[in-house]
Amino acid sequence: HAAVRAAMLWAFLPIAFLLHAPYSEAVHLAFAAACLAAIVRGRMGLAALLLVGAALSRGAALPLAGAVVVRAAMSLGPAWSARGPIATRRARWLVPGAALVISALAPWLWMLVAWRVTGRIDAVTASQGAWGVRLDPSAMVLAWREVIAHDGIALLFNPSVIVLAIVVTMTGATLFESRIPLELKAYTFLAAGLVLLVAQPGAVAFGSIPRFAFGILTMPVMLARWLRRGWTGAIAAVAFTWLQYLWVLNVWSGRIGVAP
Repeated sequence: HAAVRAAMLWAFLPIAFLLHAPYSEAVHLAFAAACLAAIVRGRMGLAALLLVGAALSRGAALPLAGAVVVRAAMSLGPAWSARGPIATRRARWLVPGAALVISALAPWLWMLVAWRVTGRIDAVTASQGAWGVRLDPSAMVLAWREVIAHDGIALLFNPSVIVLAIVVTMTGATLFESRIPLELKAYTFLAAGLVLLVAQPGAVAFGSIPRFAFGILTMPVMLARWLRRGWTGAIAAVAFTWLQYLWVLNVWSGRIGVAP
């Protein structure tokens, strides 16, 4: 029942219309969901292949790679301590070990593709910089101070700020939920960290925070676990649909700020 509610809620998320837009979300999320399913089932070879597909479809494979690392490490422990012929034990190490190597390389694949196509080794970081994203903690603190001083209480109604608050809340709930596998906790933590990393007010990319958060696949799972009654899920679906309408009408159209 929780899985059905999670699928429904994710389909009705306010920014789910992105699956119909010419963005990479649909392809990447298909790979990511399949990769997480393979990880939870312990199918490390398949998970590693799906991780490569996710990495080539979008430059956000680090959370998935982290989940693969955790599962591979958990698989190597029993394989290391198992008794039997050396050849048999080596065969048990082979797939998790290969998954570890692939997970270390996968997050860099998109950068290599961008370098090959553009001829610039810093193509990815340069494009992020053009959107106003700078990996500078002091600049981040200064930007938040300025926007808080300027917007005040109105900042609480900013869609990106609301989404950031939801991401932080959901991430904390996921980390403390005992029934969520450790691999998914690692994935959630890293995915939320990437969203927070680019959450710099004043940057053009700040308006895309809801789109970035849309890719954290464990968020609707937690929401589905909270909304246990059927009527609460129905209310959430109706509310999400209304928010989709408002988002397309105002944000995606460019009426408010820049279309993400």
